[in-house]
Amino acid sequence: MNLSSNRSPLPIDSDLINKLILGQLDAFKKIYALHFKRVFHFTHRFSLSVEDAEEITQDVFVKLWQKRNLIDEERSFSNFLYTIAQNLVIDKMRQHVSYEKNCAC
Repeated sequence: MNLSSNRSPLPIDSDLINKLILGQLDAFKKIYALHFKRVFHFTHRFSLSVEDAEEITQDVFVKLWQKRNLIDEERSFSNFLYTIAQNLVIDKMRQHVSYEKNCAC
């Protein structure tokens, strides 16, 4: 499932990415501030609740911090970030489907 249609590349400074990879918290905070809204809108457009979209968006940035050493400076940061978001959206959708199957509503 490819959820990435209609997204434009994120504007990002390569120096900021290098600082993130090195674990500089200030760089992470700047990336978070610059991209939180875009990632939130990406997750929310899949008919998730606002609460689910906010939770997933927070999780995206937690995973970004945890996996910062996997960022390839030669590749698109946007793809890296949105792949994390896409995978978390899919996981959340699976949780909803599983809950609905097991629910005695």
